[in-house]
Amino acid sequence: MYVPKEQGKVKTYFQIAWALKTPVVLLQDQQYYPCLVSQVLSWQADLSNAPYVIDVHDCDNFAFRYKGVADEFTNAVGIVLGKYLNTWHVWNMAITNKGIRQVEPQQGLYFEHDNRYRPMVVLI
Repeated sequence: MYVPKEQGKVKTYFQIAWALKTPVVLLQDQQYYPCLVSQVLSWQADLSNAPYVIDVHDCDNFAFRYKGVADEFTNAVGIVLGKYLNTWHVWNMAITNKGIRQVEPQQGLYFEHDNRYRPMVVLI
């Protein structure tokens, strides 16, 4: 069984800010408990059948649903607001046992860095 080691607020801020290249990281908790990469991928699978509906069930809805599923297990998943190919977009990030990873729940993507995504604000 994986028992995550807690990490404090200051370390978490710098870890996320550096990985996502944005200074605007809003931390809501005092301690964060990294999750396993396998968990991140399994929560992604929970959304695989959700339909995309323009302006009704789109990027922000997928990101909030993903965070809602993850929140049942960890506080290490956040919401990212930024630009994707110069269009405003919302996706997720996670503090994992392998470092900071980004999750695109709408498209089923999981990545460390992708130049098409430019984070502006992170809320975790």
